[in-house]
Amino acid sequence: MNKNLPLIELTVDLDDENTGVYAISFVDSPATEVDWYAFDSKKPHKFDSDDTKQMITGPVMLANTPIYRYHPQMGEYNVIFRDETVMDMMKKYMSSDLKDNVNEQHDSSKVVKGVHLVESFILDDRMELNGVFKDLPKGTWMGTFYIEDKEYYNELVNNPEFNGFSLEGMFDEELINMSLVQREEKLSESLFNMIEEIVNDNNLSEEDMYNKIKKILH
Repeated sequence: MNKNLPLIELTVDLDDENTGVYAISFVDSPATEVDWYAFDSKKPHKFDSDDTKQMITGPVMLANTPIYRYHPQMGEYNVIFRDETVMDMMKKYMSSDLKDNVNEQHDSSKVVKGVHLVESFILDDRMELNGVFKDLPKGTWMGTFYIEDKEYYNELVNNPEFNGFSLEGMFDEELINMSLVQREEKLSESLFNMIEEIVNDNNLSEEDMYNKIKKILH
């Protein structure tokens, strides 16, 4: 973690339907930087080693762990999910109709069918994971996916392009460690860029343009 970068805490509002996780993606570079674990007989684990179960497990989101991000408007920064937020994320996602919403590489055109989230739990004092996940922080959200198609399962666990899970969602943001001057500079630059993008959108009517700019400045 670069301590000189802004740190933004991401949160979920349980009463706001617009915030939360809406999909989980199979990716090559998971934001958690921890690879999933395929249930086969070649690796030590607590679960049944019968590879006919066609299941993979791994961290969905690490708790209290800064994660590097880059945005063209904001530049470089780190985000963090506190353990209570990770718990809220999991509860909200599991109580929705989206828990089997899976795609590849965050590409909505590559939705994966026949993949089901069959286990979802938070690491705490009740849990003891040996082997590959033993050093994960408490409060981490773990998930296990069952994959119906054995051919796809084998392709997934043997393909170096897929190494873990990555969330898709909307979150509230709270800046933690940026100075007031830095924050104002970033905010001004971000607002200017957003307004410029709206003004240059030839598909918008004057009324739509006005309403979008008004919403940003509100």
